[in-house]
Amino acid sequence: MKGIRPITATDNCRRDIARDLLAHLRRLDRQAKANEAQIRDALAASQTTLTSLPGLGTVLAARILGHIGDIDRFPTEHHFAGYVGAAPLDASSGKNIRHRLNTGGNRALNSALHIIAVCQIRNPGRGWRNECMYARSTMTRADGYYGSSAGAPVRW
Repeated sequence: MKGIRPITATDNCRRDIARDLLAHLRRLDRQAKANEAQIRDALAASQTTLTSLPGLGTVLAARILGHIGDIDRFPTEHHFAGYVGAAPLDASSGKNIRHRLNTGGNRALNSALHIIAVCQIRNPGRGWRNECMYARSTMTRADGYYGSSAGAPVRW
């Protein structure tokens, strides 16, 4: 900005506006860094291991913890899936057994979990996709399902 020499009054006005916008962006950047430091401190105080999961950073972990609160209020993973809106809804009629997409639940939390899943699928390293592929390769017909992930338990 120091090297810009305005020739006309319009150029002078543009330079002043650019200087103000740049100062505002720098101020917002400092605030964002301070907020992320506060989030990191809060996550450390909660002793969560969510950030150890692939595809999950500090901001997303704080977002999930903020929506869930105490994980012990969900007796099973099925209750949690229903709260999030990730569990399919039964749309059966008579002998016709069908399920449909659940559009209810906590959509913000569902969105956060979707972001994590997409990041894990895109990442060629360890993660959800590799665990699913491993589960499929070791599944027997008698199992009837792919099983759960073999990862370490996550402390909410």
